[in-house]
Amino acid sequence: MGRQLATPAAAMNTVIANRKASGVTMALDLAFDSSPATDYAPAKTTSAVELEKQLRYFNTLTHVKDMLDAVSTMVAVVNDTRQILFCNRKVVDFLGVADTSKLTGRRLGEAFSCVRLKDAPNGCGTGEYCKTCGAVNGMLMAIGGEENVQECNLMRYSAGVVETMELSVHATPLDLEIPRLVMLSLTDISHERRRRNLEKIFFHDILNAMNGVVGYAYLLKEDCAGQAPPLVDKLNIAIDRVVGEINVQRELLAAENNELKVYRCFLGARDFLHDIITTNSTLEVACERKIVLSPDSENIPIETDPAILGRVIGNMVKNGLEACKPGEIVTLDCKRVDDLVRFSVHNPNFMPRNVQLQVFSRSFSTKGCDRGLGAYSMKLLSERYLKGSVGFESDPDSGTVFFALYPLRLSG
Repeated sequence: MGRQLATPAAAMNTVIANRKASGVTMALDLAFDSSPATDYAPAKTTSAVELEKQLRYFNTLTHVKDMLDAVSTMVAVVNDTRQILFCNRKVVDFLGVADTSKLTGRRLGEAFSCVRLKDAPNGCGTGEYCKTCGAVNGMLMAIGGEENVQECNLMRYSAGVVETMELSVHATPLDLEIPRLVMLSLTDISHERRRRNLEKIFFHDILNAMNGVVGYAYLLKEDCAGQAPPLVDKLNIAIDRVVGEINVQRELLAAENNELKVYRCFLGARDFLHDIITTNSTLEVACERKIVLSPDSENIPIETDPAILGRVIGNMVKNGLEACKPGEIVTLDCKRVDDLVRFSVHNPNFMPRNVQLQVFSRSFSTKGCDRGLGAYSMKLLSERYLKGSVGFESDPDSGTVFFALYPLRLSG
């Protein structure tokens, strides 16, 4: 997302002040000076003569218009008084307008039948509600020369009924013969927002339900007074794994949405791998397989997020165990390499070349169509949150090593 100014309207005021200070008087500057009263953005519109001149100019850019018509998102081009000079085919189709001339010269809220127009005394952008409109703020900032992305919650009339749209508005200044034109790319993110909200509700509710199951399982074990049958122990282990898998999926979605929080602390690399071995040795996939720590491992102090690092190294261990045959060994190691710590997980089996080419792709897996997030999450979590990198080496003679490199201190 582009850097945002504290007050979007100030971007426009700064441009005007700079032009006046340099002795350059623009028609737009004079228009602002004589604007009607407004609660937010300037109300003055471009004169009919000037607007016609701008439209004629833009109509000569046939290749530009053809390209904008070909894109799969809604695009509009507005002038420095926020009036539409062009709407691409996606906008026209969405609004159901047969004659595009009915859109030119209008402002975005007018074209989209924004319900707040009745509270804007001098048109779109001039009302108090407009201060919170991402589309208006995006245009003002782009007119002031700053590319930016905003979110706009648009309430509009459609066939006499009020509907709500959640839009991502990408506003880009255009360097053309007409000064301060802005291209607006409008993407409907309503479904994405709704999906994310439903995901949060789902994880919240399912974890609350699982907390009840965990409590009852614990009470069942306590009632057995130390003589719990094997099935009770297995039940508790199974419940812990289900809760763990739910948390993994929740954290992965948070990571993809840039919502995952990083909590730093210092730990010893070798001590950390000891804990990883203890945690993963009880997994079902570890049955008849061994996880060992290399005797050469170094207990290097590292500042990191242990939970996120545990997800990465834990996934490496699980992948290694799944690649092993009964009786084979997965070996963990950690070494200092210059100013980095290198964690590695080795298994004795070779990874075929076609698998190597896709190993970090989302949802690719050799274990079924519903798998494949493990290796993808290693890369995502390492690069986006731990400021590191992951990779692998695979050889028919020596097997496969997944490794991760991290800085000694987690900055930023």
